[in-house]
Amino acid sequence: MTENENSFARLWGTVKKYLTFQIEYAKLTAAEKLTMIFGAVALGFIFIMLATVIGLFASLAIAHMLADAVGIVWAFAIMSAFYLLLAVMLYIFRKQIILDPIARFLSKVILS
Repeated sequence: MTENENSFARLWGTVKKYLTFQIEYAKLTAAEKLTMIFGAVALGFIFIMLATVIGLFASLAIAHMLADAVGIVWAFAIMSAFYLLLAVMLYIFRKQIILDPIARFLSKVILS
């Protein structure tokens, strides 16, 4: 009977060690995936902020170039209409432009 108890104790110890390693592996995997996701979000935020500043200055430059031909008010109206059209197009194609790439990225990170 002591041999059975000893075997059972060894088996239980091995199972506990295995489960501990599995939990530790799951924690490390989750930490790695969250780090990749948060890193991508931070990089995307920085990219969007830089693109916004670049777009602002480029818009002002284009509006001032157009001002010579159509006047300053119409130049800024044309730039506003362009951005309105861009916003409408982005809304129409939001699934292809925004949602699908984000879903692909998240599924690649989470399922890999």
